[in-house]
Amino acid sequence: MASKTIVKQTLTLNVEDGVNSLGAAKMKAHNYSGVRPEAEPAAVLAAAEALGGLIGHELMGVVVTEKAELAE
Repeated sequence: MASKTIVKQTLTLNVEDGVNSLGAAKMKAHNYSGVRPEAEPAAVLAAAEALGGLIGHELMGVVVTEKAELAE
């Protein structure tokens, strides 16, 4: 059976950043590397919400990108 080991996580906060010329909302991404691979999803989300509050724009979404190694 194969196993997966997360070696790196990057957190992306998508926030509203004004509107474009057509009146549609623009998004801006804030990336944070160095998220601990063993961090629980609830803790990562809590940190994202706390960081989102510091940015000063409405938090529209949170994305975690993982880099993992697969082994037999």
